[in-house]
Amino acid sequence: MPITPPNTCRLTYCISPHLFALSLYKPWTIPSFEYCPSASCLRLSSRVCLLFSLYSGESGLRTEALLPRLRRYALCLSNPRFILCVTPRLNMSKKHLYNSLDGLVNKCLRGLITYNPALALDEQNRVVYNTEYDKSNVSIISGGGSGHEPAWSGYVGNNLLAASVAGDVFASPSTRQIVAGIDAVPSDKGTILVVTNYTGDCLHFGLAAQKANAKGQKCKMIICGDDVSLGKNGSLVGRRGLAGQLGVLKVMGGASGAGGSLEQVYDLGVACSQQIVSMAVTLEHCHVPGRAEHAHSGPGELEIGTGPHNEPGYKKLSPIPSPEELAKTILTYLLDQSDPLRAYVNFNKGDETILLISNFGGMSFLEIGAFMNELLDQLDADWGIQPVRVVSGFLETSLNAPAFSVSIAN
Repeated sequence: MPITPPNTCRLTYCISPHLFALSLYKPWTIPSFEYCPSASCLRLSSRVCLLFSLYSGESGLRTEALLPRLRRYALCLSNPRFILCVTPRLNMSKKHLYNSLDGLVNKCLRGLITYNPALALDEQNRVVYNTEYDKSNVSIISGGGSGHEPAWSGYVGNNLLAASVAGDVFASPSTRQIVAGIDAVPSDKGTILVVTNYTGDCLHFGLAAQKANAKGQKCKMIICGDDVSLGKNGSLVGRRGLAGQLGVLKVMGGASGAGGSLEQVYDLGVACSQQIVSMAVTLEHCHVPGRAEHAHSGPGELEIGTGPHNEPGYKKLSPIPSPEELAKTILTYLLDQSDPLRAYVNFNKGDETILLISNFGGMSFLEIGAFMNELLDQLDADWGIQPVRVVSGFLETSLNAPAFSVSIAN
């Protein structure tokens, strides 16, 4: 019989032959217990197996105090009339091949450049650059914290990024690193830095642009913010950057490859960035290698309006809605022209649009493909929109998070 106490872990207990009621005890009255290696369990000396506070106002022992000692073990009575199995409520793995972040980013970048013989790595500055880029074209550079791969090092190549700069996991690269990236791909026409709207990235890339201009280089910067969840009154720093930025990079890369001037590529990038709306959905937050604790969602709930760095969502939905309901909710936030806080982009029937779904790392292709189909059906039936391009995959991830973002560009 499954029991799910509010804000605790998931319990499953098997009772034979008598029904046993969970009781509430004060923390100091918990029976002593010992670990039994042979049984891979914790054996209690009394018939009371485990104590939970089932009500928020009760002063019983909280689950968080027990889990460090009981996680992944079964609790067995010395007179085993029943067994109570305890499992954490997290529905994602904390297991990693690497249990420390030490050197992990550099190892990743060294592995990545082997995919393409045209790529090179300035390991000290974590700059991946294209050795075959055309110096007569505008150089486009992007970057940010690691943990979002393949963004941004995976997008270095002809007609896209000339270089990328990587920081630590979920941390902006330094100004010095970014200046090294600019110097690695000098351009006769100039350089454009394109970043998502996060404080560290805006600060360090902005300072790097100033330093480049002070040295006589032509350097511009575009800040992309496409998240609609917080609304126009929800943040002093503007809209959060999600995977919609990749559409901006693709358009700018094509314009640069076609020989566009610095001003033409820049203006096109700004215009494109202002025609994208995005929202993320999180079933569970990601786990960072080497860290013992991390944010998590409650049982039976998901969050919408989350960020790619374990930021809390705009709203929690419980119980978890059906895929059809979830798709309707997301599209309403993205497309409803009557919403004064989120109508950032005008959409009309018959507009040429692009639909982009970015898997944050922990969703299956099976589910993402099915949800993509649901989005397309509702876009056509409810909004009169039939995207001319559909893009889906691991585009801008958040380590192993079972989450995704939906972006629509007009």
